[in-house]
Amino acid sequence: MTTNIAIAEDNHRLAQTLIEKLELADNLRVKWHEPNGKLFLEHLEQDHNLAVVLMDINMPVMDGIEATAELKKRYPQLKVIMSTVFDEEQYILKAILAGASGYLLKDEKPDKIHQSKEEVLEGGAPMSSSIAHKALNLIKHGSAEVAEKKVDYHLTKRETEILEQLASGLS
Repeated sequence: MTTNIAIAEDNHRLAQTLIEKLELADNLRVKWHEPNGKLFLEHLEQDHNLAVVLMDINMPVMDGIEATAELKKRYPQLKVIMSTVFDEEQYILKAILAGASGYLLKDEKPDKIHQSKEEVLEGGAPMSSSIAHKALNLIKHGSAEVAEKKVDYHLTKRETEILEQLASGLS
């Protein structure tokens, strides 16, 4: 079965590279891509027959975090994987709170991207290992912003163990 994917990416060259990486798999089809969140959401209204969205964070007009939050309100069944160069804690937390199911850095190898697509469709939360490590540190120690808001993630012991394993590089 072919998985339909759409991409939101403002850098045309990076978008083409990502499309080439994705199209190495026989069971994957990139249906379309848009250069900003606003155009992406407009296109999504016309064609939402997708399973996974790869969303850049830093885009003009509407960034990926805002677009993800709006997308999840309208199409909660769609899985969103952030695909970005940003690995700062503030972006990780905002993306997860907006509804992202995963978070990959753009320099990931094609195998990792394909594995992440499968993982997110099975209900997982794929992350680049450096992102998982930072996410785990956020949960364990919090950041100044998180500590001020007293966010309780309600993670079970097992969920914390899984995050620790992700941070150590396991999938």
